[in-house]
Amino acid sequence: MINILESKRSSCWSRGGETPGSKLTRCGKSTGSSSSRTSRGVVVVVVVVVVVVVVLLAAATAASEQVVLVVIIVVVVVVVVVVVVVVVVVVVVVVVVVAAAAAAAALRYRRKRWVNNLDLVCISGQAHLLPVFPCPE
Repeated sequence: MINILESKRSSCWSRGGETPGSKLTRCGKSTGSSSSRTSRGVVVVVVVVVVVVVVLLAAATAASEQVVLVVIIVVVVVVVVVVVVVVVVVVVVVVVVVAAAAAAAALRYRRKRWVNNLDLVCISGQAHLLPVFPCPE
């Protein structure tokens, strides 16, 4: 088991000369966490919305009120649609990840139960029930 772990560890590579085990080391995983990426996306959306509102308020002084009102309504609708789409995508991703984890756990449990049943059959002397997999010696 140690050799397998060491071989996996040695297959890791790092950027910029860091030693394996540092934060930038890649071992089949991304270096950034999903929560930090999500928070960055939220910050970008908030900044864009603030800039648009400031531009619209500046335009309100120079343009007619009806045009500005229509533009504000369109921007609000677009922002609401984007937020709803992001929430739906996040919910779908969470559901898929949870379902995959549950399926993997069920598969591990099924394998473990099968091995335990195999042991019970071998211990009870009913090896004839196992034509494909003989009992270990």
